[in-house]
This record gives sequence, structure tokens and C-alpha cells, in this order.
Amino acid sequence: MKKNNCTSLAFITGLLLLTLLFPNVQIVKAEIGDTFPFAVVNKTGMAPTIDGKGDDICWKKSVELTGFSIPRKLNYALEQTSLRLLWDKENLYGLIICDQLDADMLPPGTRTRDDHQIWRNNSVEIFLVTSPQTIRQIIINSEGTVGDQTRGASGDNDWQWNSDATTAAFKENNRWIVEFSIPLSKLDIKTDCFRFNVVRNNTTSEEYSSWSPIPILNWWQPDLFGALKFEQNGPGIELEGVPELKPHAEFALKFIAETTSNVNCDIVFVYQNRKIRRKAALPPDSTVRETFKYAVTTRKPGHRNVIELRIDSDRPLYRFRYSPANEYLAVYSNNTPDGIIYLSRMVPAKISWNSVHTFPGGHPGLGGKLKKTYDIVFDCPDGVSPKGGRKIGPSPHGPARQLWACRQNYAYYHPNWLATELINTLPEKCGGEIYYYAQWDNQRQPEEKLTFQVIELKPVKPPKRFVTQIYNFWPRSVKQAEEYRRFGINTIHHRSYNATLVKDLLEAGFYVVSGGYFFPGDPKGYLEWPNLDRSARAKDLYGYYVTGKKGFQLSPAYRGKYYQQAIEKEIAFAKASGINYYAFDMEGYIMPNARQAGFNEDSLQRFKDYFAKNFPEKNYLDPRDFEKEPEQYPEHHKIWIDFKSHLFADMFLEFKRRLADAVGQSCPYKGVIISEWSFLVPDNDTVIEESMRGPEFMEAFDFFELSAYSGVDRMTREILDRQRRIEKSFPKSKTRFLACPSPVRLDLNRQNKKNYYYSPAPVLPEELKYKIMEAAATGMKGVSGWYLPAFTLQSWKYWNEGIAIVNEIEDIVLDGESIRGLSCEQSLGTLDRVEFYNRKVTLRNQPKILVKGMHRGDRGIIAVSEYNDLCPVTVTVTCQPQKRSIVTDVETNVKIAEISPSSPNFKVKLDQARCRMLLYEPHGTAKTPTAQTAK
Repeated sequence: MKKNNCTSLAFITGLLLLTLLFPNVQIVKAEIGDTFPFAVVNKTGMAPTIDGKGDDICWKKSVELTGFSIPRKLNYALEQTSLRLLWDKENLYGLIICDQLDADMLPPGTRTRDDHQIWRNNSVEIFLVTSPQTIRQIIINSEGTVGDQTRGASGDNDWQWNSDATTAAFKENNRWIVEFSIPLSKLDIKTDCFRFNVVRNNTTSEEYSSWSPIPILNWWQPDLFGALKFEQNGPGIELEGVPELKPHAEFALKFIAETTSNVNCDIVFVYQNRKIRRKAALPPDSTVRETFKYAVTTRKPGHRNVIELRIDSDRPLYRFRYSPANEYLAVYSNNTPDGIIYLSRMVPAKISWNSVHTFPGGHPGLGGKLKKTYDIVFDCPDGVSPKGGRKIGPSPHGPARQLWACRQNYAYYHPNWLATELINTLPEKCGGEIYYYAQWDNQRQPEEKLTFQVIELKPVKPPKRFVTQIYNFWPRSVKQAEEYRRFGINTIHHRSYNATLVKDLLEAGFYVVSGGYFFPGDPKGYLEWPNLDRSARAKDLYGYYVTGKKGFQLSPAYRGKYYQQAIEKEIAFAKASGINYYAFDMEGYIMPNARQAGFNEDSLQRFKDYFAKNFPEKNYLDPRDFEKEPEQYPEHHKIWIDFKSHLFADMFLEFKRRLADAVGQSCPYKGVIISEWSFLVPDNDTVIEESMRGPEFMEAFDFFELSAYSGVDRMTREILDRQRRIEKSFPKSKTRFLACPSPVRLDLNRQNKKNYYYSPAPVLPEELKYKIMEAAATGMKGVSGWYLPAFTLQSWKYWNEGIAIVNEIEDIVLDGESIRGLSCEQSLGTLDRVEFYNRKVTLRNQPKILVKGMHRGDRGIIAVSEYNDLCPVTVTVTCQPQKRSIVTDVETNVKIAEISPSSPNFKVKLDQARCRMLLYEPHGTAKTPTAQTAK
């Protein structure tokens, strides 16, 4: 296969590969007449040697499967893949050739069979639908490591299935090669024709491609697979390059005949809906080359390339299809649930766009940016206009409307890189329709419609100490930051080393947090250290490097050159800026294969010192010995787990020790303050072993940020569950948490209860407000909204209302403690068990009514909520105050009840509001409530 020099294409996010989230199997019988790719697999009389070289003569007599395309856009992958298959009565044989720049320098992939993260390596995935209701998947990475599983009609994945594949891998300068053989008995092939596909995970260039064109972002689509048919004899086929839609482009087909018989090939090449037909006779043991050249013509909608080859005019041999989407550009609103946009007179309403296109030349890197001028055209009623737009004429939808055009200079293949602001002068409670479409080169996107509502949006003061921030918001000036002060934002994210800007933000009254995904201020940080320094790479038990999400995994013992440089850089920045608050977003990036790691020379020496210091009475054993059979050495294995979590914690404790004398104060707390995104309670050895996050790690961090992307009901129960587990396992822990509520729930497919973010509770428009209230009632120290493009003005409305409530009770939230003995006698039923990808959350036998609260001395807050059936209910709450007290609703200032030590019960009505924040204060200290009293 020649190197394909096709046009660079837009990168499609790797999230499409989270295979365990995909829909259930829907088996579709393979039909030769299908329009998807088809190829025969020739029988071989001589088995290839599985050595990774791919130089056996028998491969010449196979059909080359190439021309891989990127999902959705269906344009060619920049770095192509070739797969050849053969069979005999015992095995299926394969030769994979993957074009890849500097392939001999690729980071190694996992060497652990059935590693569930193997698809994150440079790899290919082979899918076979060989028996009813079963898909077999075989993943092979550039090391030749295999991960194999099946999926049945239930959608469950079975990693216990073993293909017994034999593999060998080899890397060259610009390609890597894998050969394999698989016993046919393991594939359970019931017919000589079956559904098949092969896909490529090019994780180095972040380019993902498929042999069969896949118009949606999902590999597990058997009805979109191509087909294979086992053939007794037939010619080998090789594509010299792959067909491209560009003037003067040329490609050739080579046919290599078997030695046993004459072969008559009938070649039908459909180009721009015009058939080119050629017939070629292949005498035994011969090669025929046919060349096709494109005419100079304009590409028009509906054109496609199909090459179909037949033997003796009737036996299908090969079908290759190149059908990229028509030249296409579209923008779709990404933050308007149900097609509704909320407008306000106070601030412009922002629309964040998903934008897709099929223009040639799109860059495959982040954002898919391409220089292309076009307009987004809006059809708006008078009183609504896009900021920076120009009038281009009257509306076709009636009077008192105008057409506006917003010029765009770049086309993106990415969400959220494009935004428009709508200005509104209409009064509250108005509504109507807005139409929009993209327009370019005398072409246009089909018109889309939004409905709008004008809402009242009241500004709110930022809390004094309760942290309020927005993820993905990094203003480049104080002016930009000031725009969000009206939303109660008091903390600004900073992702660079601009000390002047940080000082200006602090002077303007903001808190500032420095951080990126990896090391504070640096978007790559310790992701790059293992690439730059071999001693920074984690090693496994056998001395192999351990790979993570995007390359070599970092050794937790690393304190070398680049770690030291990073520390010195942070010290200098802290001294220049006065910053002391740092955010880390490690999630799965730094220690995804923690169980395998830790066997570096420096780690082993530090373990020896750790063991001698902490266990002088025990006999020292080398981890390289006892970890081969950890069940035989349970005490040493437990010490080894604790040691690795100690190392990981020490990486950040060292950061805090070194910066202690350099920092100022850029947050409500003194000293070096660090936070991490997401949190697993390390209350069992399995969690610690898999993540290296132990109790010492937990205490090293001042904040953990907890995602709240599901329903508020699930969020609250998970927070309460974490608090109970921490209190039980670590009673002296002072770990603090920030809630990260999303304004849009991510369990969008309500019927799919295996969705990672699934929540059984109904969707409520006020959920963002309720999440802030629940966070306050459970003692969280702040909220970090996720994420800026998801916010609409309706989101900001509920955000502001939630922050306004926090402002009234901030001292209790931050300085108080949980109320003991707080209860609700009324239980209204149970919630079903909910299962999630790689974890289970059980909500069975828990009351629908949630009651929780905090108190500081004789003042306290209580949140009472019900999110399950939304029916009006009156709840009896028991709370025993220190003194006779008045209970009021914080939001409305309406008096609810009076309680005392001898009369602790009171009733709360949940009708319109599903969550009420109540404040109790002793008589004489409470401000005068509204006269009416809730019954």
C-alpha cells in the first residue's frame, strides 16, 4: 500500500471510543447486495509465519482492505491503515499495516492482555458478527498486545472470552505492523458470509478511522459494518493509494492471480455517478494493473465513488466505497435545551454552537480550524439582534422582523469554539421565534428554529468566602472578569504566568486560582515529563514502561529535572503574583494504570527506606519478588499499596512544602491551597491500589471538586454517602469539598439506564439552584460551575438565586458543622437501584424526602427536598435547637414555624419549590420575617 497523501482532516474526539457506553447489539445479516464495503477472504494453501514482518508471499494473494475514513465526515484518514486476511481450515490470518509518522518512536502501549484501556493505545479494533446476537471484538495494539471481548444482545461486555490470538508486532520509521492468527473454532463462524469491520485508533495524532464508513460517532454499529465472505480461490487485490475527489488525481488497482486457474475480472468504477467498466483476464500466477484518472470537474452534491469487482461477471469479489458527505457546513445551538433560548435586558444571551463541515483542508488538531469565510444568518423580531451583526434585509417570516448576518472567518469541526450574543430590548415575559442558518458560496444550511423567552435576571453580590467560580473561564483582562461579577463570581481561573494580570484581579477584589489539566499554569505539565526524561516513566513488575491515557505514565517517585524546574517556576510566579491557590485536574490522566506501576529503581529504593523506617520488626522483601504472587504475601502487598499512595501524595506535599514561603493569599484560606478534580473515597485497598489515592493523598489536598452532572437527587445522595464513608473511615479528616454543578444534566438519554450520568429523578429547570442549596446544606465550601458554554441566561437566573441564598447563610455553611439528630419521620417510598459504568450506585430503601443541615452555635440551616415524584407534600421535620427559635424560609423570608428544645417538630410544605432552605435563629436575634406563616 502506498502512503496516502490525502488532505488533512478534522479530529473527532476520542470520547467516541468509550465502548462500554454504546447501545445494545442489533445483529443484521450480512448481504452481498448491501451498499457497504464487501470483500472476500481467500483461502491459502500456505500459512504465513506470524513474525511481524509481513513478507510471506501468500499475502500477495489476499484482498487489501484500506481507504479508512473518519466517522461522520467520511473523508479519508490522513494516516491510512491496511488489513489483509487469509484463512485455512484451522485459522484466520491477518496482516495489519498502519501508516504513522515516526512509528519507531511511538510510546509503547500496554503489554497486559485484556487491559480494558487498551483502546487508548495506538491500536486497531476488529469486529466480527459471526453468530446470532453476538459481536466479537479483538483489539491489537502496536505492541501486539490483545484485548478481546464479546457483546451480546443485552449490551453487556464479556472480557472472559478469549480469541487465543497469536500476534507479532514490528515498528519501522513510518509504519507499524502486526501479524496475527486466530483459531476459527474461537470465532464460531456459522456462515461463509458475515458482518465485519475494522477501525483504527491513532491516538498519537488523535485521528480515528474505520474501513466501513460510519456516519455516526459509535464503533458498535453492526448494521453499518461491511461484510466478508470466505472464498476458496480468487485474485489478490491491492490499492495503490486510495481514490480522492480532486482534479487529476490517479489511483491504480493491482490484481494478483492464484496459480490454479484463469480469473476473469469485471471492474465497475462509479465516479461522479458515471460508470467506467473494464474487463481483465488474469492467467495463472500473473499480475494486472488498472489505472483510473479523474476528470477536471466541479464536485457536486450526491457524487460518490464506488469500485465493484466481480469474478466471471457474477461472483462478487470486492466493493470499495468512497462517499464523503456533500460539501456541508452547519451550526447547531449547543446550549439551548428543547430549542429554547432565554433573553434578558440585563445582559446579552450567548449561543454556543456545535459546528461541523466537510470542507477539504480542515486541520486534524484541536478545534478543526479551517480558514473559511461564511455568515450565520439570523431572522429575528424587532427588539432582538445579534451583537456585531449587519442588517441584510427583511424577513420572509413576516413584518416587524429583520435578517441579520454575522460574518465568520473560520470553519470549525468542534463544539463550543463558536459563539454568538443576542441583544434584547423586549420586556420580560415576551416570547417568539428566531430562525438561523449558515450561508456560504451560494449554498446554505437548512433553516433551524429556536423559540425565545424573555426572563427577569437579577444581579447578585459575590459571597465573601464561599468560593464561586466557573470552569473553562479564563479571562484575559480584569474587564472580562468584571462581566461575571454580576453573577456572584468571586474566583477567577488563571492558566498562564501573567503575574500582572493576577495582581490586577486581586486588586479588583477577585480570588484567583492557578491551574490547568496537569501542572498548575501549564496545560501539559507532568504529561510531558516522561517523554522528556526516561527516569520519569513508570515501570511495571517486569521492567516495561507503563502507558497512560496519552503516553508514558509518570513515576510517582519522580523528583528529577523537570519536576524541579516546574517547582522553581511556580515559586517565582507565586512571589511575583501573590497567588496561593492551585487547581489540578488529574482525573484519569496521571495514574490510570496505578496497579502496574511503581517498579522504577528510585521507587524501589524509596520503598526500602520506607519499609525500614515504618516496619523495622519485619523482614524486608523485594516487591519484584512478592508482587508476582501478592496473595502469598498479604502483609507485604498491603504495605506496597500504602507506600505507592504515600509516594503519590508526597509529590504534592513536596509542592506545598517548597512553595510555603513564597505564596501570598489569592483565596479565602492562607498557606498553599491545592485542589483536585473528582474524588474517590480511599476507604478500601482496591481503590487505593487502582488510583494511588490513599488517606495521605486525601489529606494533602485542601479541596476536592465533586462533579454534579446528574440530577440533584443523585448528587445529594452521593455527597451524603461520601461524607458518611469519610466520617467512618477517617474520623479526624478535615477534607473540604467544592461542588461542580452542571446547568445541563448529562443523562440525556432518559431510557438508557446504563448511561454513566443517569439519574432516576425527573428533570427540573431549577436543578442548578437546588444543587447550590444542597451543596451549602451539606457543608461544601464552594461551587465551580461546569462549564461556561453550557450556561444560558436561564441557568444564570437560577445560579444567581442560589448564590443569593448562600449570601444569607455563608457563615453557617463555612464555619458550622452538621446538625446531629436532624430527621424526617415521613418516608414516601424507595428508589430503584441504578447501575453505572464501572461502578454501582444503590438508592434502594432510601426515603424520597432528603433532610440535611448545618449549625453554628444556636443558628442553623436546614434543606428539605423531594425530587422523585414532584407531588405536593407536607413534611414533618425534627430539629432540636439550643434555644427557642424562629424558622424562616431563607429565599422568601416567610416564617415557617417556632421550635424549642421541648417542641422540636415542625411542618414544611413542598409544593412549587422542590427544595427549601430554612434558617432557624433564637428569638430576638432573627430579622423580622414576612408576616404570613406557612401552614
